[in-house]
Amino acid sequence: MARALWKGAINFGLVHIPISMWKATRPQDIHFRMLHEKDMVPLKQKKVCPVDNKEVSADEIVKGYEVRKGEFVAVEPEELEALQPDNPHSIDIEDFVELAQVDPIYYETAYYLAPEKGAAKPYSLLVAAMENSGKAAIARFVMRTKQHLVIMRPMGNAIGLSTLYYADEVVSLDDVPAIPKASNPTKQELEMAVRLVESMGRDFEPERYEDDYREKVIEMLEKKAKGGKISVTQTKEQPARVIDLVSALKASLGGGTGEPEKPSKSKPATKPATSKKSKAATKKKSAA
Repeated sequence: MARALWKGAINFGLVHIPISMWKATRPQDIHFRMLHEKDMVPLKQKKVCPVDNKEVSADEIVKGYEVRKGEFVAVEPEELEALQPDNPHSIDIEDFVELAQVDPIYYETAYYLAPEKGAAKPYSLLVAAMENSGKAAIARFVMRTKQHLVIMRPMGNAIGLSTLYYADEVVSLDDVPAIPKASNPTKQELEMAVRLVESMGRDFEPERYEDDYREKVIEMLEKKAKGGKISVTQTKEQPARVIDLVSALKASLGGGTGEPEKPSKSKPATKPATSKKSKAATKKKSAA
């Protein structure tokens, strides 16, 4: 069974709620090891000093910080611990904000908070208060020698906590040169784009989206482990088709292919047109 990553308490005003923190996500990445091709044994990474070219033992290694290029200062664990807040096991709520105001770009890692023994009632009260007010809590706490900025929000009957990036950790849009300036689309372009977005709209169901690439990789690795042969085919990259926006939108909405129609090679013969006078003459002749 998984163990709690951190234990402490939520504090705001005179309220004190003992909690434990649990990881909310379980990444399913495929990890590869570096092997010696000759005997297929995992390689070991050694810490070698580049000055004397000798391996360094663990008791000779200290933590350091590069203050300037090529200039380092050593840091002792006790020196970092002395800078921690008086209560390192406290999540201190500073503000309550509208959840929609926090852009997802600030979100980092997700956790669940569970109440400790005897704290279920104030815990549930905080969940209900945030649920009814539509607010989320912004707080700070220290874990693993780092002070984290976090947001706490109700998730069903539980409190979800996500660590946030600080403002100076988020890259400004002004630093991305490829982003175009604001443009004014035509009314027709906007209407078609909105129609396309609405036609693809649905409720978010995370179960619908699977990592099919990871599944293919695992299937290939299992087949190879059983002695199966893997055939590799080189696929040629297709050049991108450039289509104007309106044509692309029309094609997406089913109003066209986005390409001009190709004329047919052979056309069926058409009957010559018959004038009204000739039709009338034919009728008189038949009557006579």
